[in-house]
This record gives sequence, C-alpha cells and structure tokens, in this order.
Amino acid sequence: MPATSAPQPSPAAEADPLIGRTVNDRYRIVEVIGQGGMGRVYKALQSPLDRVVALKILGAGHDRDPHFYKRFFLEASVTARLTHPNTITLYDYGRTEDGIFFIAMEYLDGRTLSQAMQQDGPLAQERVIHVAQQICRSLREAHALGIIHRDLKPANVILLRQQDDHDFVKVLDFGLVKFFHGDNPDSDITNAGTFMGSPHYIAPEQARNQGPDQRCDIYSLGVLLYHMLTGKVPFTAPNPVDIILKHLHEAPVPPRELRPELQIDSRLEAILLRCMAKERSERFQSMDELLAALKVARQQLTGSTAPSSAPPPATPEALRPVALRTPSAPQVSPSTPGEALPAIQTTPQDGSRAVRPPPPPQDAVEDSALGLRFTGLGDPPSSIRSIRIATGVAVAVAAALTPWMATGRQKRQQPVVTVEHAAPVVIASRPSAPPGPAYQPASAGVTLVALTSAPSVTTARPARPEIGAVTVV
Repeated sequence: MPATSAPQPSPAAEADPLIGRTVNDRYRIVEVIGQGGMGRVYKALQSPLDRVVALKILGAGHDRDPHFYKRFFLEASVTARLTHPNTITLYDYGRTEDGIFFIAMEYLDGRTLSQAMQQDGPLAQERVIHVAQQICRSLREAHALGIIHRDLKPANVILLRQQDDHDFVKVLDFGLVKFFHGDNPDSDITNAGTFMGSPHYIAPEQARNQGPDQRCDIYSLGVLLYHMLTGKVPFTAPNPVDIILKHLHEAPVPPRELRPELQIDSRLEAILLRCMAKERSERFQSMDELLAALKVARQQLTGSTAPSSAPPPATPEALRPVALRTPSAPQVSPSTPGEALPAIQTTPQDGSRAVRPPPPPQDAVEDSALGLRFTGLGDPPSSIRSIRIATGVAVAVAAALTPWMATGRQKRQQPVVTVEHAAPVVIASRPSAPPGPAYQPASAGVTLVALTSAPSVTTARPARPEIGAVTVV
C-alpha cells in the first residue's frame, strides 16, 4: 500500500498563519481582503450563524506605541454607536487569550470609491451628488454624537449594488475618530507633533493640529467632490509634505477651468470650493447645511430631488386627471332645469390624446336614470308626469289618514287587543258576574276585542275594566 503524503499548506496559509484559524472560538478566517494602517482585514465565517463577516485584526509591531491599543478599542466602541444605514455595522470586538485584538463587522461585497473612479473615470454630476449626499447623512449622525472621522477618502467609501440603487454608500474605517466636544482629555490620542489623515484629503487645521472639529470632514468631502467630478485630486506633489503645504497655502484650480470639456455645473463647483475654504468659518458649518445645498443643486440640475429613506409619493395612473367625454344628451343643471350645460372639452390644449375612462355598469346607469326621472332631473315630460302622480298619491294618503288620526286621539285611553285565535274567546268583567257569551271567530279567523276602562271615583284602588264594546271583524 503506497504511503500517502501529508497535505501541504497553501501558499496563502504559509504567508499568513491566521488563515484557517478560528478567532475567539467564533470566527474562522478564510482569506485576506484588505490591509490598512492598523492591520489586516479578513473574510471570516461566524459560528454558529454561518454568517460571513469582515474581521479586522490588529497588526503586529505596535507594542511600542502606548496609544495604539487605545485607538483600536476607540474605533470599535465608536463604530458600535453608529447605526445609520450608510455607516458600516459592527457586530463584535475584543481580545483573544493570546493577545489578538479583533473587530467583526458586516462584510461588504462592493468596490471602493477609489476603484470606481479608476474604472469609470470622472463620475456624472448627478451621480456625484447622490454619493455625496449619502456620505453627508452618515457623517451627520457621527457629528451629532460629537465624533469626527478625520480620514475621509475614496478608499474608506464603499459602493454597493442594490436592487434600486447601484451606488449605495457605506462609510467605514473610523479608526482615526476624535471627539470634538466634551471634557475627556483621554479622548485625544494623537501624539504631539503628528497628524492623522491622508495628505491628499487633509484639512489645513488638521495638518496644523489646531483642534479639528466637524468642519475637517466637510473639507475632506469637498476634496472628494473635486476628485469625483474631475477625476483628479486638487493638489499633487512628489512627497506628502509638499501636498500638505499646498493645502495650507494654495487655492485649488476651479473644476470648470481644469476640465472645461466636462461642462461641470457652476452651482456644484461653488459648493465644493466653499467646502475647501482655508478658513473654517467660510465653509459650510454643518453637514445639514451642505446636504441642503446639494439637494438644491440636484433639483436645479435634474429637476428631481435625491431619494430619501421614505419613497417619494408617486401618482398612480388611475389617479391622473382624465379628460371627460361629451355626453350624448345634454345635461341639465339642478338649479336651472331648463338650461343645458356647456359641452365639455374632450381634447387637451397641448394636443395629447385624452384617456377614456371605463364605462359604468349597466345597473348603475339604470339606477342613475331612475333617480333623475324621480327627482325631475331626467326627461322633462316623464318627470312632470311622475311629479303629478306622486303629488296625487300624497294628497290621497293624507286625506285617508286625517280621520284615522283624529279617531286615535279621541280613543287614546281605549286599549285595543287583537287576538289571533281559532277557539272561542270568553271575557268576564267581575268574578261574580255571569260568564259572558262566547263569540265564534269570523271567517277570516281574527277576532278584534276593544276594551274600555273607567277609573273608580269611590275607592283609591284602580277600577277593574268593564266590557265596553265588542266588534267582530
């Protein structure tokens, strides 16, 4: 029996010993999907849910930095507080027994904004506004919690393809977050003399380390708008220091001047140049202001607003105004029965063809015609005859009811008893009196007995009823 050789580890497993390992007894690492400044990001399978997650592992070689682990857990705790749909969702974070720090996040199957611009070139203006508005909404929630991102760049924006949106935005990597209000001195974990961020997208005050606030993210978003519209960043240089100096001292070339062939809208250009103002007081002061300006620009550019969380109200085809047909017979106004209504216009003034409404059911037409005839709104001769007949019937009924109503008022104290019985009926006035005569039922089988009662005048007790009149019908 030939000896079988042991399975050889794959080259990926040899290069990265974490591949195939289960972290914290829950996350089995499958492959590497990215690498950032704080470590690598792996595709992992979470047990027992069999859910695919993105597992971020803290990189080695940071033991000498006393703030690195603190920054790692700050990212995890802050991202866990963010719940906006345009922000990446965090599932879990912690430290294993052998000292591995990890963050488990939702797995995003999409491409970064950087990859989209490399593949597609400059984006269409409406698409740029759509992406920028979603970034605004994500960062608006973070700013409301007192958090700034400080590292907004195309690599930290993921575009997902959904059923109704091929550019659904997810903002990720809050590893450089900073609390810009509050009294906790430990929240700022940046070393003195250093800055955090990417040179191409960094705000001037961030480079100077002058207490950045939420307007740093507004500046970085302005650089993103510039990059998406023109396909180029506003400042380039051989080394990062020169790029930072240009952010500090040079004004960007206006996009319409840089790429005149793209016909960039002047309103959109004004928005991004205001975002990139050197002085913070000259920029938009909040994401709400920037979002409102982008909405106006989009409406003026395309005639429509950006999609919101709630779907826009749509007018169904059945509720659209429909031109009515001219009736075959002229209708008569209820107030003036003898005057016909003017004909209704059947063709719109713009020349479009009117949509004919469906005909009503036949029974509804008959009921409507009957009602018109009875009320005098239908055919004039028949309606007049109907009114005369109805008036005559009403007079006859009133004449017949008048004596009956008078008789009823006179005999109100005489109870009338109607007995439906096939056997003889015997009525006695007092026990001592002889039994009254028995009456046979009439041919119709109904005997009507009328009793009258008179109150007693000699005693307080109610008088017994006496036989008044008996009528056989």
